[in-house]
Amino acid sequence: MFHKSLLLCYLLLAGFSLSAQSGWVREKGKAFVKTDLFFFQASTYYNPEGTAIETSQFTQSTLHVYAEYGLGKGFAIQGYLPLLRWNQFSTTS
Repeated sequence: MFHKSLLLCYLLLAGFSLSAQSGWVREKGKAFVKTDLFFFQASTYYNPEGTAIETSQFTQSTLHVYAEYGLGKGFAIQGYLPLLRWNQFSTTS
């Protein structure tokens, strides 16, 4: 019963957020593509178990792509995906 209530609540909230969007939609047959590079650097690394590991340096870089394509009046498809991700400790190659 709890799962059904949670799902119903989510669907109601998702509907409100969709209707609150601006009226700007990509025209039919038109596309927009953007790439970005995210860079992160830290001296403390937390492994999947949550244990902190002191390192000289941990670096992560991610290349993302964002795309929109207009399908028709008021309809568009959008996607935001990581293309490449690099992880490196300063003590490794």
